[in-house]
Amino acid sequence: MKKPSMQDHWARFERWSRRYRRTSAEFVAAHADEGDWYDPRWLAYASRWELRSPDAYESIHDMEEEVERRVQQKLRFLRAYLVHISADGPAFMAVKSRFLSCQYPSRCDAAWGFWFEQSMEGDLEIGGIPGFQEFEAELFLNTIAEADFGSIRSVLPFDTLIVRRPYGEIWSAATAAALVVELRRDMEFDAYFFEVDLEGIDTALLCIEFHWLLAEKFDFNQRDATMIHRKSSIELPPLSIKPGTHCWQIDSDRLSSPLDEGGWLEKLSERLIEVAVEHPNLTLYAATWVGPSVEFGSGGWSTWFAMKGPKVLRDRIAAVLRELLPSRLLKTGITDASQSSWLDSLYIAQGCVWRPWDASEWICVQPNNPDATGDEQVLPDLSSTGDSEEYSPDDAMNSPVAEVKPPKQALRYRAAKGDASVGTIQATIEKMFKLPEGSVKLINPDKSFSNRNQSIRRLRERWEAS
Repeated sequence: MKKPSMQDHWARFERWSRRYRRTSAEFVAAHADEGDWYDPRWLAYASRWELRSPDAYESIHDMEEEVERRVQQKLRFLRAYLVHISADGPAFMAVKSRFLSCQYPSRCDAAWGFWFEQSMEGDLEIGGIPGFQEFEAELFLNTIAEADFGSIRSVLPFDTLIVRRPYGEIWSAATAAALVVELRRDMEFDAYFFEVDLEGIDTALLCIEFHWLLAEKFDFNQRDATMIHRKSSIELPPLSIKPGTHCWQIDSDRLSSPLDEGGWLEKLSERLIEVAVEHPNLTLYAATWVGPSVEFGSGGWSTWFAMKGPKVLRDRIAAVLRELLPSRLLKTGITDASQSSWLDSLYIAQGCVWRPWDASEWICVQPNNPDATGDEQVLPDLSSTGDSEEYSPDDAMNSPVAEVKPPKQALRYRAAKGDASVGTIQATIEKMFKLPEGSVKLINPDKSFSNRNQSIRRLRERWEAS
């Protein structure tokens, strides 16, 4: 069977365009004839198009003209989108345009709804196809994979995305995080890197505000160059390590520079870049735990390194570990550490190696960059809370085993961004210190709880003025 050509896809789009215009006109005419403007189907349709009440129009004909204008606007946007993705060939165009049938009024409710908006503040960004500034567009999809969001932003440089799940299902933090993961996978392929603010959890409409990140450097001779490449920690599922798990045990006390003080993990991450590139469709998680041990002939501290992923990746990592570390300082073992004691340390996915940047973000490790994890800044002294007590190996070995605690590793942090919301920072602190949800509250100078939607910049200003 002959594969459809580019011309076949364009002919299909033109046929669909005519049907879509006709179906939209018939939908409006049918409700005009019945006069049932409170039909839920009509209310949903009018809401999507932001139509006024029928009484606000001088005649039904005026309303039909407005609907036709909006339909033509949508077709213009879709045509520009298809022009952009056509550069990748007919096969890609076929996959990324399957959503056309979801645009019919009778099918929108069962599909994912996306509304793209461009910010009106400052200089308006111009897309790759002129004429879509100050433009709003909507799209309905059976699955998120049906559209190329990088191409959509190339046409319409949107800053805000409003998303509705099929049948208006309520958003949770988990479903919102999963959506952001999919958007990153799509858009970072087209070099669109971003951070997001989310609003609308526990409602039917999720609002995603994008903060686009510019490249600090770009070397086309290096894989992924040195673009800012980050993921939110909520996008990476935590690794579940149970007592009795087989893992690698490393004699931390006897490692010499540059492998000591966690340097071995940085070197391992850099060596695994090639492995990740070879297996872009495989995923592996790894975690570490530091504790007292006697397995290397004397009392001291060991680091346990556990992995969860396909055997081909685990075997490659094991081979790199054997090359990287002296055999006398490395052995296989079984841990009895509880799940809460492990620290997420490594993540391989999408052809990249990820390491923690701070408590809320991970960064893609770049080749030949020993500082890929950023400069460390130790958190302020917490001695007043009793949480900053340090244990030396000698002190620990003189204590009962049940009371021994590993040396505390320095946490990394960055000052909260001024445009971040209070709610976002509260949630980050809770996750960083494993506190119960809702237990952290930032307060105003008058000791009242700060509104979750207030920006950190505004909170700082209020305290500075007090």
